[in-house]
Amino acid sequence: MMSTDDPKPSVLIIRITPPPSTYEEVPPPTDDEPYYQQLLDELTLRVSVMTVSSPSDAIKSLQMKQPSIVISTTETLAVEENFPVLQEVLDRVREGTSAIIMGMYPEYAESADMKVLFSQAGLSWNTTNVVGATLTVNQAATGSKLAAALPARYTTRALLLNNVAFSDAWYTADCTSHPYAVDPSEARPLGESAVALGHVADGKLGYVGDVYALSESVAIILAMCGLPSGKQLTGLEQLQSLRL
Repeated sequence: MMSTDDPKPSVLIIRITPPPSTYEEVPPPTDDEPYYQQLLDELTLRVSVMTVSSPSDAIKSLQMKQPSIVISTTETLAVEENFPVLQEVLDRVREGTSAIIMGMYPEYAESADMKVLFSQAGLSWNTTNVVGATLTVNQAATGSKLAAALPARYTTRALLLNNVAFSDAWYTADCTSHPYAVDPSEARPLGESAVALGHVADGKLGYVGDVYALSESVAIILAMCGLPSGKQLTGLEQLQSLRL
């Protein structure tokens, strides 16, 4: 039976590691390595954090307690064999949890798999290409107050989304001039999104496509979680921010 008695906001990090045979070259880092350390450090200052690395542990955790936030850091949630985990995540989202997809998805997820993942949530989003882009905050999606607390612009390489409603696109992408471009063919039209947050019933599904896990993206993920960066929140402040 699922418990919802603990008033302290909780984050469940799902990091189901693919088998080594999945990768032709060197496997990607896991999210407990320095690549993710800043995000983990920021989260543990603010909320209770649990990390699971197997499908069975993920399902068990999701069924036992309604987490405030689920963060999936490896692309395996989009793989068919892990759809039971995806369905549990989406069930919790529909009940009010916020789930965020980030980390290895931009580098390793297949476009067809991501389209299925988003469609399971009732979203028409789909991934396009990993490109260098300057990302600009969209006040129409975040609201002016939150936009003022977020990075106004930053440059990275990111896996972009299309078919995102403008009201869900936290950051739009300008790929016409930036230091991370590797080929002129990467130039793409304005309006594609590298950061999005969509409503799914009573909850939300977020996506952060930054390949490099820059500090700006960490601040954005914290904001999606309702956790302002830069200070440790009291228990009451945590609950109030999560209701925003």
